[in-house]
Amino acid sequence: MGNTIKTIFKSGKFTFGFLVIAIILLFITIYPMFDRRDPLAMIGGLYDRPNLIQYMQRNREKTEEAAAVAEVDEALAELMAQFGLSAVKRDSGPIQLHILGTDNFGRDMMAQLVAGTKTSLMIGFIAGGIATLVGIIVGLLAGYIGGQLDNFLSSLTNIFIVIPSFVILILVAVSTKERVPIPAGRAVFEWNTVVKPLKIKCFREILCIYLFTYMSLDIVTTLFQHFMQYVAHREKETSFVLGAMIVAQIAAIPVVYNMTKRVSKPLIFRFSAPIWLLGAFCLSLYSENWPPALIYVFAAFTGLGVCGCVMIPWLIFPDVVDVGELAFTNRITGSFSGMMTFSRKLSSALGIAIVGWVMQWSGYDATLGTYGQPASAIMGFRGLIITATLLLLGLAFIIAFRSKLNEERSRTVNQALIFIREGKPMPVDLQQAVVSLKSDLIGTLK
Repeated sequence: MGNTIKTIFKSGKFTFGFLVIAIILLFITIYPMFDRRDPLAMIGGLYDRPNLIQYMQRNREKTEEAAAVAEVDEALAELMAQFGLSAVKRDSGPIQLHILGTDNFGRDMMAQLVAGTKTSLMIGFIAGGIATLVGIIVGLLAGYIGGQLDNFLSSLTNIFIVIPSFVILILVAVSTKERVPIPAGRAVFEWNTVVKPLKIKCFREILCIYLFTYMSLDIVTTLFQHFMQYVAHREKETSFVLGAMIVAQIAAIPVVYNMTKRVSKPLIFRFSAPIWLLGAFCLSLYSENWPPALIYVFAAFTGLGVCGCVMIPWLIFPDVVDVGELAFTNRITGSFSGMMTFSRKLSSALGIAIVGWVMQWSGYDATLGTYGQPASAIMGFRGLIITATLLLLGLAFIIAFRSKLNEERSRTVNQALIFIREGKPMPVDLQQAVVSLKSDLIGTLK
């Protein structure tokens, strides 16, 4: 046994991995002794930086306020003692600063990291132990009995080893097809090429729809944790309510995809946006006195509308790239995709910034913790959900309503591209159709 262990530790990779795991286990065991805060408690500001000096300065500014709060707590404790009651104060440990800062909900990142590491390691060890136990049992049976059972279990094991990656690779290879051949030459980076897609009118439209849709989504998701805690007073159900919304989105995916084969994609967006808006409006009005199941119904209804709104921009994207190829005579898919990605990052940044500004203006106080917020902050939560959704989705709805890109025009563009790629002249009627749609889809190229 001792020789076996020495042999194992002679491997540098094993020793390094063992030390890493040991350090992680030691850290997650010792750190909670000094920081016993709830990892989901919203005890800080939005995106507090992990700056010790800034933290100390902020604490010095709040010394008088903290002393006043302590006096109130002592008076309350004395009053409760007169009635035979006792106040329980949770010990949060000696560590009070945010070592890694806070997230967009004001939750301590280090506390979340430690809690998440515990869960991940526990799942890893349990899954590994179960897999090892099953493997030992299967191996012992196959080796002890032998014969046909050995062949069957060996074949079954090989199938399970191969299926997860092999079948997925085959399905992807069979179902994936490039619209045009991949160019052999390497492209040179140029800023003109990056912003070139903005010259296409229908791409500017889809980009605005994408930006406004995801900005609305980012605002709602960033604010949702605070809404569940301070408005609905059902903080522990936040994950379940979001789960209802996500399940509804997943269930609506095949429906939306099948609808794209029969009706115009912008029309699907115009149909989905009011559903999302109505669900968000009902959520913003929700009160803790309402039936508990209603918030799940509202969340699921909102998810149905969200699915169509977030899917359609990417379902229209290939059609817009085709229009770009028709306009520029070359296909710059990367530039189109890059602008979409930039738009997504911009929507997230703006959405989080808007939430932070509104919470600041409405009187939100992170130091109050779970003890509630002033009425102005509650109104800010409700108002922002419905106002942001109404304004941003309304703009996206108007743009989708004015969009001239539909399935018939997309087919016309694809037919024209076939002749262009093959270097053949287009029929007269197709040329006339292309000329008529260029002003609506491409606009004026400068």
